[in-house]
Amino acid sequence: MEDDVMARLAAVIRDALEQPHAIIGRATTAEDIDGWDSLAHGVLLMRIERAFGIRLDVAATLAAENVGELAALVTAQLNAKPA
Repeated sequence: MEDDVMARLAAVIRDALEQPHAIIGRATTAEDIDGWDSLAHGVLLMRIERAFGIRLDVAATLAAENVGELAALVTAQLNAKPA
């Protein structure tokens, strides 16, 4: 499941940040992607929530050091959703 989440998350990030050719892996940080600033981060979080049908804790997402940690937060929320 986490690999699927990572692939979908990378696609959402590329789309939200208008970086269609960006290489996004687990170790990717905001500093690695042009245009990923604090404003873009807020928009990105809303896009992630919409794409996955979840709600993310803002403090937890701000504490995430890379895309891999963000993917883990998304996976945890998906696993916590009632069936």
